[in-house]
Amino acid sequence: MENKNVFNDIIPDYEIARPGYTTDLFTDIVEYSMIKNEAKILEIGPGPGQATEYFVKNRYSITG
Repeated sequence: MENKNVFNDIIPDYEIARPGYTTDLFTDIVEYSMIKNEAKILEIGPGPGQATEYFVKNRYSITG
């Protein structure tokens, strides 16, 4: 198996083992950065999308 495919094969295990983030964390990020809902966000290394989910649900424009 090539290294580039390893993560794709362990995503379910990763999601079970890694705890999610609290809504308070994202509230703090939005307040501190002063980003608006129309903001475009670039996420480096989005992985399975745990950190991305909040911004998607709140209609931010995201590129991962």
